[in-house]
Amino acid sequence: METATENFVRVDGWVTPRLEKILRRAVEISTEHGYNYLGVEHLALAIAEDPQSLPISVWQEPLTADEWRTAITAALPGLPAGTSTQSDPLTVTVARNDPNYQN
Repeated sequence: METATENFVRVDGWVTPRLEKILRRAVEISTEHGYNYLGVEHLALAIAEDPQSLPISVWQEPLTADEWRTAITAALPGLPAGTSTQSDPLTVTVARNDPNYQN
């Protein structure tokens, strides 16, 4: 009997519709290129396709990784006054059933 290997990531908590769209596109990109996993490179490509994404909006010239990180951090919108950020914590659960996986 063959054992299925099922890997999954579950996010408990609310994510924005844009993030969901980008994650779904990243999966499509991975699949289109013949991969059977989702990697950060696929996520980066999906973000780069979204002209309204914050990273792309601040990337107006060649930047080093540190300059890009600084520009994105500086462009993060602040929370409106009086907005409470207290809510259920956002958690990510990853399960791997691949005996060959090594972290």
